[in-house]
Amino acid sequence: EGTAMVAAYAPLDFLGTRWAVVTEKQAAEVDAAAAELVKEIAIAAIVILALAAIAGLLSARSVVRPLQQMTQAMSRLAGKDWTAEVPAIGRRDEIGEMAAAVQVFKEAGQEVERLQAAQEAERLQAEADKRAAMLDLAQRFESQIGGIVTLVGAAASELQATAEVLNGSMQDTEMQT
Repeated sequence: EGTAMVAAYAPLDFLGTRWAVVTEKQAAEVDAAAAELVKEIAIAAIVILALAAIAGLLSARSVVRPLQQMTQAMSRLAGKDWTAEVPAIGRRDEIGEMAAAVQVFKEAGQEVERLQAAQEAERLQAEADKRAAMLDLAQRFESQIGGIVTLVGAAASELQATAEVLNGSMQDTEMQT
């Protein structure tokens, strides 16, 4: 008929005789079925790829967003902003473990800052105590030295009075001489 045909055969043994079973079909009919199969496979592949892409995006978002939040919290903590909340603390995956470690760093940083403040307060108190002790020592020294100066002044006045008496006696003796 002038149309391209596709033939297939298979041997068949029946009652001791070998036969051949032959079938023929137009090539266009075979090609149409193959084209339809290719089309269905292509559609299925596109749908599977689209679903895989959506699943990949959702999966990536579930990891990337907490990591971005963790990075922001860590930056704030590095700047000693202890009010920063550590995200994803309750998660039971690697991000949750990372959040727990960051929480430990936050608490350690707060403790270090508290200890530094206490140490500075102790240093200031020690300086104040030292200053008070020095003032007390200076006042006691001044009062003791003041008493000695008063005694020396009194003795000097007495010595001067004695010298004046001696000088007067000496003048009397000189006049009598």
